[in-house]
This record gives sequence, C-alpha cells and structure tokens, in this order.
Amino acid sequence: MPFRHEFESEQEKIYKIIKIKIKIK
Repeated sequence: MPFRHEFESEQEKIYKIIKIKIKIK
C-alpha cells in the first residue's frame, strides 16, 4: 500500500520536528 508508506514517512517527519522542538526547549 503506497498510501500507508507515505503516511509513515509523514509521521517520521512530524516525529523529527517534535524532537527538534524538544531540543530547542
């Protein structure tokens, strides 16, 4: 399912952004 793979990629992006935000805090 390509859609599921895309969703996972999106989740990974969000997770990375959250990690960066936590680091800044």
